[in-house]
Amino acid sequence: MRNFYPVKANLTLAFISAFSILIISCSKSQKPVVAPQEPVTITAFAPAKALPNAVVTITGTNFNTVAANNTVTFNGVTAKINSVTATQIVVTVPATAATGKIELLSNGKKAASATNFTVTSGVMSDYASFGALDIDQIKFDGTGRMFGGDGKKIYEIQPNDQPIYYTPTDGFTGFAVDAQDNFYIPVQTTIVKVSSEKNVSVLAGSYPSAGIADGTGADARFGTSSLDLAKDATGNLYFLGAGSIRKVSPAGVVTTLAGTNTFERGYVDGIGSAAKFGYLTRETTDPSGNLYVVDSDHFRIRKITPEGVVSTVIGNGTFGLTDGEGANAQMFGPQSLVSDADGNIFFSDADFENHHYRIRMLNKLGQVITLISGNTTSGIVNGALGTATTNRPLGLAFDATGNLYIVNSGVHKISKVTFN
Repeated sequence: MRNFYPVKANLTLAFISAFSILIISCSKSQKPVVAPQEPVTITAFAPAKALPNAVVTITGTNFNTVAANNTVTFNGVTAKINSVTATQIVVTVPATAATGKIELLSNGKKAASATNFTVTSGVMSDYASFGALDIDQIKFDGTGRMFGGDGKKIYEIQPNDQPIYYTPTDGFTGFAVDAQDNFYIPVQTTIVKVSSEKNVSVLAGSYPSAGIADGTGADARFGTSSLDLAKDATGNLYFLGAGSIRKVSPAGVVTTLAGTNTFERGYVDGIGSAAKFGYLTRETTDPSGNLYVVDSDHFRIRKITPEGVVSTVIGNGTFGLTDGEGANAQMFGPQSLVSDADGNIFFSDADFENHHYRIRMLNKLGQVITLISGNTTSGIVNGALGTATTNRPLGLAFDATGNLYIVNSGVHKISKVTFN
């Protein structure tokens, strides 16, 4: 019998050698494909200028979607990154930033803005004196005139002139004015309307008032007076009730935006009637129609959206003047709230007993810094932010060009902060 084993072994070896040659040949002819590196770019940022602590949105391409893999600098100073997508990064302007390029390092790739971001600064100066009057709140009308209230009357205030008695009212702590020069004043359990011709009427509510009820005109019931009155861009007013926020249309239609009409107080964030509030003192609206209110019982500032969604912006239930973010920031006793055109909220905060005074800025992400401080029983210092001081600050207002006005009641003056 013949032995075939050597033949099989040789055939197997030949097959393996041929297969190996085929694999090597294929591997040499099919080189791995490397995807091209897409460039990281910054195409825009908004706003183009702002104060430190303002929120800036950077748009562009191919951002790394993990925040830790991105570094954003303003003229070399690193910014806080709040959120990031492949095409958008939201940052906070650093406290020590200076005007210059915005630069991005995203997962090892660099990009820079084509234009400079301008870091805003401000200078405080005297605007008007109000003598023996106790002006506490100020507002601008649609023509740029300033008006101030002392709880008894409303006065027109002009630079280098004594306030001029303007409209007959009594027993109020806040007021609103629209573009047509109509004044709205919460007097007891009503909202009084004073036209530009000084005709007085009741927009909503009645006195005396029993209970709380939504309705139109005199059919509405407020149950209490409101310590402030805010107005949004469409002319709606917001009445600070006993445990609720009431919305009043220009036609006098009253509805409950958030909270309950049972005089019950508490602290609960939520939607509509699920929310609860403590004692509400001051308020303002931002350009998006969000309402910000001071819940003084709980040392918090609360935000209410146009849909009635209530959330806490800053505060942790204890009083203080600590800057920070969210629950790490504390408030003492805000005397006035006002929004700038970008939606930043400015508020005057005061510990009157210990003479600690602040003008503070709250950005859209709940981050707070102090712009102007003061710790004396009398006197103010004019000058740049960081040097200027405030004394017993009460009302705040912005004019149409973005200048901020402060009622420095300790010196009976209204100060003007001009931003570059």
